[in-house]
Amino acid sequence: ILEDTFSQIANLKIITNKDNSGQSYSRNIAAEFSSSDLLIFFDDDDISHTERAIEHLQMFESGADFSFVSSIKRYPNLYEVLCQNEDRKVAKLDALALLRRLALGQATKTVGEVWIPASTSAIDRSFFLSIGGYDSEMRRLEDAEIVVRAAQIGCYGAWSSKVLVDRTSTHSAMKGGSIEMDYEKKFVLKFQEVLSKTEVRHALKLIEIRRAYFSKRIARLIFLSFTSPALLVGRQGKLSVFLKRLIHDKRQKK
Repeated sequence: ILEDTFSQIANLKIITNKDNSGQSYSRNIAAEFSSSDLLIFFDDDDISHTERAIEHLQMFESGADFSFVSSIKRYPNLYEVLCQNEDRKVAKLDALALLRRLALGQATKTVGEVWIPASTSAIDRSFFLSIGGYDSEMRRLEDAEIVVRAAQIGCYGAWSSKVLVDRTSTHSAMKGGSIEMDYEKKFVLKFQEVLSKTEVRHALKLIEIRRAYFSKRIARLIFLSFTSPALLVGRQGKLSVFLKRLIHDKRQKK
């Protein structure tokens, strides 16, 4: 359909994979073909506002290797989440702070309130290719993985508070439910040397609690919650993060 409809557009190239290899693999292939200095990523079920590219370009020209705009995520039941970033000017990224934000829900002065969906991102093409692009094995959470990996070797990021992408939540055999948690675990384990052992245990236990919730294994949910008091209360507790995540999951499933 694409080839029949759009093949005459001069600056559009249609690339066909032999197999469904995932979005990370496809984005890497597209980056190789691109002649642009700046790569701006889109998802098939999202809509970008016309001024989005301008916002990315301004952050790119200010020295950002990575840049992100804000978005609204909409679910089939009309539930919406405003994913609005703090305005964060170009700054060197901190891998530990990012991991604590992404794996444990901790907001720090270094990172702040930011979101990193791939469909709201733009990346310096030369930098993207130099780090090998997305990890093709990460068919979910590829956006979190590449940002943390880039931060480990030194890169600069920027976030905009402007809401410039309307994101739609869709489900398939490769997304949603326990599949997300499989990749959350893979993500935490890949960077476990950055976190403390306690933080790794907490992150993995939070994933298992959510997995029990999603699979409606109530007995296991209660067992995991009550056998991990340090996870939910005290100095290292993440009760608020845990409850917010469960409320979010429940709302999107209605």
